Amino acid sequence: MGSNTDQETPEEEDSDDESRTPFVKSHDNLHSWVNSILPFSNDEVEQAPESPETEDLHLSQLSNYEQFVCRSDAYRWLLSKICQHGRLSFGSPNVMSDIGTRILNQLQVQKPLRTMSRHKPLSLANMTFHLEWNLKAHASGLEFYSSSSNILDNILCLTGTCYEAQILTVSEYIYQTWPVTGESIKSILQKLLMIPEGQECTRKYREIVQYKCAHSVSADAITGTKDAHLSARLESKELCTITVTAGAHLISEFAELIAWLAATLRPYPQNEGITICRPHIQSLSVRSTPYKDPAVAATGTCFFSFKYEDKTMYGCNKSGLCWKPLFRNALLVSGFPILRRPGSEKGLEMSLGTISYLIQSDQLVQCGEMLMIKSFSSLLIATFITTDIIVWHLFTSRIPGERISYFDKQLGTTNISHNKIPLLRRLEALRHIVGWCAKATDFCGE
Repeated sequence: MGSNTDQETPEEEDSDDESRTPFVKSHDNLHSWVNSILPFSNDEVEQAPESPETEDLHLSQLSNYEQFVCRSDAYRWLLSKICQHGRLSFGSPNVMSDIGTRILNQLQVQKPLRTMSRHKPLSLANMTFHLEWNLKAHASGLEFYSSSSNILDNILCLTGTCYEAQILTVSEYIYQTWPVTGESIKSILQKLLMIPEGQECTRKYREIVQYKCAHSVSADAITGTKDAHLSARLESKELCTITVTAGAHLISEFAELIAWLAATLRPYPQNEGITICRPHIQSLSVRSTPYKDPAVAATGTCFFSFKYEDKTMYGCNKSGLCWKPLFRNALLVSGFPILRRPGSEKGLEMSLGTISYLIQSDQLVQCGEMLMIKSFSSLLIATFITTDIIVWHLFTSRIPGERISYFDKQLGTTNISHNKIPLLRRLEALRHIVGWCAKATDFCGE
């Protein structure tokens, strides 16, 4: 057929990129646009009015293109990424961004992976990640491990920094940070736990849904990228490989997720205190060698390694660190985002249920103007309450194993800053941060 229909637009304009001033949408306008977007239902997509500009643009299928975009996983992924920057707080160093950006930049060196066409799907790449990681051995050492249940729903993980951290189950953090791609990784890891060492498991991931125009003049369908897929294998007791075949952007996001998972699901440190773990790319290579799938334009390998930093020297009297006695030893993955906080609250954010589990108490008591959660040797007191957040301070008995009283002398050093205690039935819906420090210096007026 016509020789020009499948040719890509030449990259003659690449040389002009350096002289151009990029257009940047204002931060306020961007957030206003995101907040004005509501999720589409299938009925709303079907009844979407035809754009008045259709005739002017001479695009007879503009409404079909609009329906395709709104239904695609790619559009959902784009919205989730934009919303992240208003909902999540990215610390420094931003390990997640560093990993994703480096993978994406390396893949886009290959011309087919940075070229778009109206006439054929995006090219795919095949990336194999190598990790010194034995998920099966780690999981089998946990008391509640069962191959029939999804273990990621039960493992608690620490993410952030010593002063601003968040504790969630692994599944909860995945959905918070990678809502579109997370389910695929969860599924394949669950399969990996159920097969013998050396055997491979696979899972397909539909990167962009295929949608056929209902009113297309021609017989052609509007198609997105071909189905991506993942595979995983425990090569040995100390080596795991995960292979992702997908578009460049999807691979870069899977790289972030795999790095965080491998850093989180590791054996707990033997020393007491907090150990910081940061994943990083040890080596990365991409080549445009032929692959068995003609849609795959490049193959690559990536080796992850992990850096550790012992934080046992920090005392519990430092601002935001009173939560340390909740853990004998803890692994905290740094360089990944946590939920953004409305103010400068320091400490460890967790749900009310997690607080109850960690201090082994389900008793929440209101004593005058004080709100408390008490176990045998631990006592939490609410020191700061707003409409949507409660900051708690943790007291522990001065002698390990000794009972702590509701009227312990330590409570006399506590400043309580709230006007009204909320209804107890509303507490579970609020955000909870453990980390207020009783020792503070007043610099007001200086």
